Amino acid sequence: MLNWPPGRKKLDLISRLEAVNVLTAVKDVFLLRELTSILGIPEAVLSRYVMGSVIPTPSKARAIIDTLMRTDFMVEYLRRALERKGWDMDLLLNDPHFVTLTAIYFRRELLKAVAGSKLDLIITFNDTSALIASQVSTAIGVTTCVCSVHEENKRISPPIIKSRHSRSAAVIASYFSEEHAKLLRKLIDDTGVTLQTIVTVVLMDPLSLKVIGYPPLIKLLP
Repeated sequence: MLNWPPGRKKLDLISRLEAVNVLTAVKDVFLLRELTSILGIPEAVLSRYVMGSVIPTPSKARAIIDTLMRTDFMVEYLRRALERKGWDMDLLLNDPHFVTLTAIYFRRELLKAVAGSKLDLIITFNDTSALIASQVSTAIGVTTCVCSVHEENKRISPPIIKSRHSRSAAVIASYFSEEHAKLLRKLIDDTGVTLQTIVTVVLMDPLSLKVIGYPPLIKLLP
C-alpha cells in the first residue's frame, strides 16, 4: 500500500533537495544559460543551487521540479544525454544522475496514473530496471518484486506476488520487450495480480503490450 504523505515540513525539505538533484542531473546536458531561459532563474543562482551553497525555497523548488519534469523536457534531456553517451542506452542507464532523474519523473507520473487507486507492489526486472524501481518504491513506500528475465534463471518471487495483500501492481522497466510481456503474462495467470500501468524508458515493441491486454503505458522512447 502507498504510504501516507509526509508532513508539510518534511515534504518541503524533500522538494528542496530533489530540486537540487534534478538540476545537478540536467546540467550535464543543458548549459546553465539554457536553464536560466527555461526556468527564469539567474544563472548565478542556479550555479549556487547546483553547488549546494544555497538551497531553493520550497516554492522555488516546486517550480523547478514542475518545469523540468515535463514530458517534453524529459524527452529532450534523454535525446541529448544519449547523444553525449554515443547513443549507448546501456551506458546511459548506468549513469547515476540519469537514474535519479528518471526515478523522480517516473514516480511523479506513476502517482498521477494511480491516483485514487490502490497500489500494492512494484514489479521490475533484474537489470538496470531495478536501479530505477528501487528509488521509486522507496519514495512511495511500496514493496518491490524483482523478476528474472534470463533464460537460465527465469523466475518471479511467489511469496511476495501471491500475498493476498499484493494484488495491484505497476511495472517499472528500463526496456520493455516481448520477453518482459510474456513473463508478466505468466505472472498474471499464476497469481491474479492486476497491472495498473507500465512505466518504461524504452518501449521496444508496442505489439508486446497485446500479450498483457494493453495496460496504461508511460514511456519516454520512442
